Amino acid sequence: MPDAREIHEERSVDTVAAGRRVAAAMEGARDLLDEHYRWCDLKYSGAHNEHGIEARKRLTQLIWVLRRVTDLHQEASDLFTETFPWEMADRERHKIWQEKRDRGDFDAATRKQMEVSDEIELLAEMFYYAAFRAQSIFSKRLPGLSGFDATGVRIVRNHLIEHPEGRSSGVVANGFGYGMPRGPVLKAVRDSEQSAIHPDAGLFNNAAEFAEILVRKIRAALAA
Repeated sequence: MPDAREIHEERSVDTVAAGRRVAAAMEGARDLLDEHYRWCDLKYSGAHNEHGIEARKRLTQLIWVLRRVTDLHQEASDLFTETFPWEMADRERHKIWQEKRDRGDFDAATRKQMEVSDEIELLAEMFYYAAFRAQSIFSKRLPGLSGFDATGVRIVRNHLIEHPEGRSSGVVANGFGYGMPRGPVLKAVRDSEQSAIHPDAGLFNNAAEFAEILVRKIRAALAA
C-alpha cells in the first residue's frame, strides 16, 4: 500500500499532467479560432475583425494562466514535500500547520508555499474574468458562435467571484483549494448550508469544458 508521500507525489504528477493537457486543448481552440477569423473576415468583409482580435487575445491570456498555474502546482508540491514530516498522519501534519499559522510562526518554505497558493488563487480568478469576457464576445459578437455558454466558467465568475452575496445563489466563504487533477477550486471550504450551492468543478475541468464547446461551435460554423 503506498504511503502518504507516494500518494502525494502521484497526485502531483497527475495534476501537472492535467494542467498541461488543458493548456494544449486551449491552444488547439485558439488555432481553430484563427480559422474562424479568416472565414469571418472573408464572409463579412472585416466587420467583426476587432472582436475577433480581442477574442484571440483572451484565449492567449487563458493559455498563459493555465501554463503558469500548472508550473506553480509543481512548485507547491515540492515545497509541501520540504515542509511537512511524512512520518506523521495527515491530521497531525495539518494540526501542526494550523498551530504555526495561529502563531505566525512560519519557516521560509512555508511562507513561500503560502505565496504560491495566493498566486494560484489570483490567477484562477483572472482566468474566469478573461474567459467570461471571451464567452461574451463569442456569444454576442462573432457570427456562428451565438449561444456559446461554458457553464463552469459562468457559474464561478457570476456566483463565486462577481456576485458572492446573492441571497440564494452566492457563496461568501473564502476557502480555496488546489493540488488535485481537477485544478484550483474557488470557495472549496464552505459552511454545510452552502456546500451544495454552485460548487466549482475545478479550473482545469472548467477550462476543458470551455475549450471543447468553443471547438464544437467553430467547427459547426465553418461547416455550415
